[in-house]
Amino acid sequence: MIEPGIPAFDNLEGRVLRAGLGYPAVGRGLPGNTWESGNMFTDTTFVPNCNMDDAVFSDTVWRGEDNGHLRLRREHPVMQELFYSNAMRRMQAIEQLTLPPEYTTIPNTAAFSRFEHMWGSALLVKQLAAQQGLNETYTLWCMLRTLNSDIKQTTGSHKGDWMFQGIGGPEDLHDQGIEEYMEATGLTNILRKHGIEPDTIIFPKIADWVEAPSPDLCIDRVDYGLREMNRWNDTVRMLGFTASDFVLTPDLMLAMRDQQRARVFSEGSLALTQEHYGEPTHHFIEELEMLMTKLLYVERLAPDMWAFADHGREGLVPLHEIHPHDLMYITDAAQTKFLRQPSLVGNTLDALMTQIARYRRQYAWPARRRRLNNYMDQFADPESYAKVLETGQYVGIEDERHGSYLDEYPSSMPAGFAILTPAEARANPSAQAIDFTLKPFKNRQIDPLVQTNDGFSRLSELDPSYRDRLEEQAEVVSQDHVARLAIPDPKTYRMIREFMTSIEPAWQERIARSRRMTSSEMGALVDAAAYEVHGHYPFMSFLDYSS
Repeated sequence: MIEPGIPAFDNLEGRVLRAGLGYPAVGRGLPGNTWESGNMFTDTTFVPNCNMDDAVFSDTVWRGEDNGHLRLRREHPVMQELFYSNAMRRMQAIEQLTLPPEYTTIPNTAAFSRFEHMWGSALLVKQLAAQQGLNETYTLWCMLRTLNSDIKQTTGSHKGDWMFQGIGGPEDLHDQGIEEYMEATGLTNILRKHGIEPDTIIFPKIADWVEAPSPDLCIDRVDYGLREMNRWNDTVRMLGFTASDFVLTPDLMLAMRDQQRARVFSEGSLALTQEHYGEPTHHFIEELEMLMTKLLYVERLAPDMWAFADHGREGLVPLHEIHPHDLMYITDAAQTKFLRQPSLVGNTLDALMTQIARYRRQYAWPARRRRLNNYMDQFADPESYAKVLETGQYVGIEDERHGSYLDEYPSSMPAGFAILTPAEARANPSAQAIDFTLKPFKNRQIDPLVQTNDGFSRLSELDPSYRDRLEEQAEVVSQDHVARLAIPDPKTYRMIREFMTSIEPAWQERIARSRRMTSSEMGALVDAAAYEVHGHYPFMSFLDYSS
């Protein structure tokens, strides 16, 4: 058992940093603030805890013999150094699911950080490796692979991919240039200090249990899926999935042990995709949030300079010269602060988004949640699932038999907002409305391998009704929609209309005339972002789990 000492930090700044409290070092600060949770439900028992003093990540998703504790001082020293690195600390303040609390339309998902997902994935690797009897060297390699795969995510996570690659694009911008980013932020030095070449862990050209394309399971897909499902899918949470539900095939692919539990997990994953990426109101708010971010950089609403006292050239980095993509390597809280700067267009969009999220989705969620649970129960109950297998049929999510005590999507609130099909929008034009075309996001499906007496088979092969469900879900999430925003006040209508016409050309011009940060500047920016993470940040609670 490895028992290295944790960083000594013999000065006040270091001690506070280690404790997870952040520290506003002189000349090294980003304007920003901490968030309030703003969730629709107050239950936070699903949020992990992180004891920075003793280097313990304590998870609520992957509980096993270790009770969900990943004690870094018992791991290889490289893991501990990564844990305390500034690039990793920044991930405590990067949201997994893009939307801040006031805009979120899914309960309990605003306080969901990349840090949580990354270290939860590492814990899952460790538990599965122990179950399979894998050696320590291979286990460490797999843990490092999953830890570093998302380290280059921007604020809002995939928001950076969507803004620069477009909706429905490859969503892999965070993978591009990762070697340079790791070099700039000191991660490469940490790895090489321990005799590990970065090229051996950065996306090796293999598909296995750690990283694999859809529809296979992999560590990233399983941890993210269950981590979000536990937040609002009561059926999944009550079944208590653990690492023991999963197994490795002889060719090192990830599979599930039990067919029924595989169907529940897969149904929850498809519902997750529909509610987040396929639900048009949620999609519309994400589109407006991206427009607000573009406005931030086009109108130079962010402070004109960030100062790094120990950086070169008098320590000044003019923001209006820097490419917006580079400037998104701060914290979500800092960018939220900038988005709240006085701007008539921005403030109007903020008011619209908050109203639409509240009345179109937040108000409806108790009923929607109950409908989803009713739908899921037909797969969770053994007798009911036996009938599904026997008949090859299931009752769809939108079937009236799953109805609940409220109409889930009120047509009259808020006034002036509607989701239409493209045909409906063409047939009913409106002179005082602005139509937003919503192209589908990339679909995220799983069709897991399931262990059988004869080996391993796809769930869709064992359960033909799941093959039908995959086709149904693909049709739902592939639809184009039109979000119609009717604005009765002529002045406000003209303002938003002019903004919609001008923002994209201005954005493209901003990108074209911007320079990329140097490696030194990027490192300094990420260091400053790490100092913005405060101990009581709602994404992560810092409690004592040293026992």
